[in-house]
Amino acid sequence: MKTYDVNLKMPFSIFIENIFKHSTIDDLNEINFLLKRANEDKSSYFFNYGRNALSTLIRKITSPGDKIIMPAFISPSLVWAAISAKAEPHFVDIDLETFNMDPDLLSEKIESIEDVKAILVVHTFGVPNNMDIILKIVEDLDIHLIEDVAHSMFAKYDGKYVGSFGNSVLISMYKQVPNFHGALLISNVKLEEPDSKEIFSLKFLVDLANLILGPHQNLISLIRKHRSFRIHDELENKKPTDLSIKIFSHFLKTLEIFENKKRSNAELFEKLFLEDNRFIPQKACENTERVCFHFNIRFRPDLSYLRDSVSKTLKSRGIFCGIQWHDSPVVNNKIKRLLRLKETFPKTEYLSKSIINLPLSPEFNEQDISYIYRAVKYTTNSIIK
Repeated sequence: MKTYDVNLKMPFSIFIENIFKHSTIDDLNEINFLLKRANEDKSSYFFNYGRNALSTLIRKITSPGDKIIMPAFISPSLVWAAISAKAEPHFVDIDLETFNMDPDLLSEKIESIEDVKAILVVHTFGVPNNMDIILKIVEDLDIHLIEDVAHSMFAKYDGKYVGSFGNSVLISMYKQVPNFHGALLISNVKLEEPDSKEIFSLKFLVDLANLILGPHQNLISLIRKHRSFRIHDELENKKPTDLSIKIFSHFLKTLEIFENKKRSNAELFEKLFLEDNRFIPQKACENTERVCFHFNIRFRPDLSYLRDSVSKTLKSRGIFCGIQWHDSPVVNNKIKRLLRLKETFPKTEYLSKSIINLPLSPEFNEQDISYIYRAVKYTTNSIIK
C-alpha cells in the first residue's frame, strides 16, 4: 500500500554523495547568498537547533526578567528557549484564518505590559503575517523584532521575502528540506556561534532511518502505525554537522521551485476541502505569497473532538498526518504552571485541539490528493456514525 507522510524523505544517493564531504566555504557562501539577499547588513550564525539559536539571541538582547512577546500558537520548544534565557514570555492569541498572531491583539499586549524587549513573529506553516501592521506597531519602540521562518523560506509579503522585515531571522535547515538538524540565525546583533559541532549519535541513526528512502520504509511505516519512532536527546548548544550543512546547501538551490509546485497542489486540496464545511483550511491574507508546510485544516468547533481519532485512523491507512502544535504553551500545563498563566487564549485553545496537518508533496498527482481527501472525509463519516 502506498504511504503518504508529512515527514520529508531523502534519496539515498544524496546522503551517500554528501556523507564523506566536509562543508566548504562555498557551501556557506551559497547559503548566505540565497538567504541574505534582503539581509545584507546582517551577520549569520549556525546552530544545531533553532531553540538554541533563539536562546542565544535572547540572552544577548535582554536582561533577566525582560519581556518577550510570542504567538500563543507556537512550538513549546521556543518558549523553553526564552525561559532558559531568563526572559519572561507573554502570549498573543491568533487569527483563526491564518493561524498567525493577531496584530491587533499584539498592540493591546504591548500597551498592557512593561519592559518588552523583543517580539517573535512566526509565519505559521508558511503563511506570512501582516507585516505592515506589525512594523507600524513597533516603529517608534525600542523592541527587537525576530522573524521565525522555519516553515516559510521563500514566502513573500508585499513582494518581499519574509525574514527581511525584522532585526533577526531564524531559519530551520531541516523543516522544509529533508535533513537531520541545523538552524541559521541572521541578525544585526553580534553573537558567538557554539564552539563544538554536533556529533553522530543514536538520535542521528534513528533520524537517518526515518529520512532515507528505501525498502526499510515499509517496516518503519508498520512500526509507526502503532507507536512513535523517535529518540529524544538532550539538545546541547552546538554547531550543525558538516553533513547537515552540505545537505541543506544541496536542497536550498531548488527549494523555491519545490515550494511553487507544492503551492499548486495545495490549491487542489483547498478546492476539495472547501466543499465540506466540516473542515476549514488555513488561509493566507491578501498581498502575500505563501509556501505550504503541509496542507493544514482545522475541524469545525463542534467537531474538534474528532481530530485525534481521525488522525489515528488515517495512520492505519498509510496516511501519516501531524497535529502541530497540539501542545501549544497556553495549553501546556507544565508551562502554564511555571509562568503562572491565568489569561485565556480561546482561539489558540480551539486550534490546538482541532488542527490536522496533511501530507503535501510536489510529486503528488490529482489521484493522490483525491485519495487523501476522500480518506479524511470517509474516516470522519465513519467516526460520527
